[in-house]
Amino acid sequence: MSLLLQADDRLLIGGNFVSYDGVGRNYIARLHTLPEILIQLQVMLGGPYDMFSGSMYDALGGQGLLPMLEGYSASGLALSGYGGESVQAQMLGELPGGNNAVDWIQISLSTVEAPGAPVALRNVLIRQDGRECASSQSPRYIHSHTCGSFAITTNR
Repeated sequence: MSLLLQADDRLLIGGNFVSYDGVGRNYIARLHTLPEILIQLQVMLGGPYDMFSGSMYDALGGQGLLPMLEGYSASGLALSGYGGESVQAQMLGELPGGNNAVDWIQISLSTVEAPGAPVALRNVLIRQDGRECASSQSPRYIHSHTCGSFAITTNR
């Protein structure tokens, strides 16, 4: 597959396909929006991490101290158009087989040229195994309006 970012920020893709997004195409398509970036992270937080079990303690979730709504936006750590993620109450309690919720983290996406200036972010609740819980927004996707190389950082 070949990709070409055009001057108008539309993406031209070419490859061995005859349709794209349900529309007939002969080996080439022009995307009017940039694709989403799929991120599958496993984040282990230093405080609750137990090196013997390879997972994290769920002390906050076990005591009912985790909020259903992320707190980064209210603290001013948000970008316009991002934030407000929430989970359902049953995701905060004890789950069959363990792997309970541990804490909220913020995942930010920055260009490598400006790593301190996020272009997109997402707030997620992580479980004992370091993977995220599904939130009210599209799981595991960060929307970016630019193509290029990115740096991913997490905040707790």
